[in-house]
Amino acid sequence: MESAKKSRCPRASIAQQSALLTFLESNKGLGEGKFAAMHGKESARRKWLEITEELNKIPGAVKTSDQWQTVWRDLKSKTSTKFKTLKKERNATGNKPLTKGLLTSIEERFLQMLKKTQRKH
Repeated sequence: MESAKKSRCPRASIAQQSALLTFLESNKGLGEGKFAAMHGKESARRKWLEITEELNKIPGAVKTSDQWQTVWRDLKSKTSTKFKTLKKERNATGNKPLTKGLLTSIEERFLQMLKKTQRKH
């Protein structure tokens, strides 16, 4: 019996990633997965459905709410790893040039958002 191959969705466009980040910047806690209100989990689900509708209107990928959450999770993970690698290279001795690319504007915005949330804790 053959196993069905999972087909990959197209990648989110830069415009979609930017819109996602803008939405999450204005909805504190949603990107962090924190549910402070009594019905916080349901509220978060509705907000993800709301942003899914908006993101799917922008030219690029068309994804489900769960898939957009995966895009967000992957962006956080990839950016954090890239930042740590760049920081490690900058701190290395020998005055060698950086081997990895610099951060994109989306990644820079994400890091700024991350720093703001870490200051509160």
